[in-house]
Amino acid sequence: MKDLLRGRILLLIIFVLGAGALYLANINVGYLTKINTLQSELAEVKKQKSALDNELSETEKSLQGEIAEIGDKLEAADMKLQNLPQLQKFEIEQLKQKGLKDPVMDLKSDLMKRSDLIPYKGVVGGTMGFYSEENIHIISSKWAAAYFNDGHIGGIMLLKYNIQKDGKIRWYVVDSYLYK
Repeated sequence: MKDLLRGRILLLIIFVLGAGALYLANINVGYLTKINTLQSELAEVKKQKSALDNELSETEKSLQGEIAEIGDKLEAADMKLQNLPQLQKFEIEQLKQKGLKDPVMDLKSDLMKRSDLIPYKGVVGGTMGFYSEENIHIISSKWAAAYFNDGHIGGIMLLKYNIQKDGKIRWYVVDSYLYK
């Protein structure tokens, strides 16, 4: 009888151990399935990240090209402005007789206050204006050319001016061009 009881106990122990082993194997399979799913998802995310990195790199190259092109255009325009004619001595004297103490500086200073003449709106929060005396060129006793910008984009303007009897400067926009 003891042997029978021992046999049943041993059989019960084997059954419990077998059931426990199956339970642990089932849990292990569940975790392995989750791990495989997560690894697949991670691989897909890495693939998407790589595609986005490539797209970002191409966009950056394109923008760098555009920036270089705009820089070249601005440099070429500046060179053109640098080569414009300047006031002759007799024109400076005529302007002094009309009430300007230092005609070139008086004209440049006045124009720098006249952002209202610029027919373009600024971008990215910038405000169009004539910000540099070096980029304002008094060509003659009636004409000026000036570069304007908002810190992001800019252009060139051709202006006509005259000095009124009270010594005030009146500006007229002849033409303007915005770099794009």
